[in-house]
Amino acid sequence: MQNVNLESLLEDSLSSRETLIKPDVFGAISKLINKNPFRERIIFLLENQQLANTPIKNLLGIESCSNCIGTALFIAGVSPFNYLHQAYENELDQHINEKTNKHIPGAFVFSYSAEFDDWHAGIYLGKINEDHIAFAQHGRGDKFGPESLNCNYCAPHFYVPRTLVLKPD
Repeated sequence: MQNVNLESLLEDSLSSRETLIKPDVFGAISKLINKNPFRERIIFLLENQQLANTPIKNLLGIESCSNCIGTALFIAGVSPFNYLHQAYENELDQHINEKTNKHIPGAFVFSYSAEFDDWHAGIYLGKINEDHIAFAQHGRGDKFGPESLNCNYCAPHFYVPRTLVLKPD
């Protein structure tokens, strides 16, 4: 993969709800992305933001823009398709098996939000100062980018995708 200026890609990738991530940590986020096992797909999404609002068929055959669940499944390489899609809550079931208390780069981060009565999903990147950072689609049809767990996940749980190879302790 060619060298990419991740910091410039991150400039317009934040959610309007994000209050903790500031441009002065883009360099640190770039390092986390470069160390992530799903680096190639994360960079692909940052480079192709237009995919966020491109309708495509989901499992029900409905054309819709992708959402955070479908994006997380795509990044981890466990989507039923080899493309982004709008995924539903029941598509999480097979991935909520190997729960981990460790914050492992590449792990799924799933959180139910009572505020929105819906699930939010992302891929864990790592920690910057005291903030845990994930990569996600900020909402159906919205941008792809980094998110602070403290700002965007009310009760985060971490799960190991079957495509993530864990190193022994």
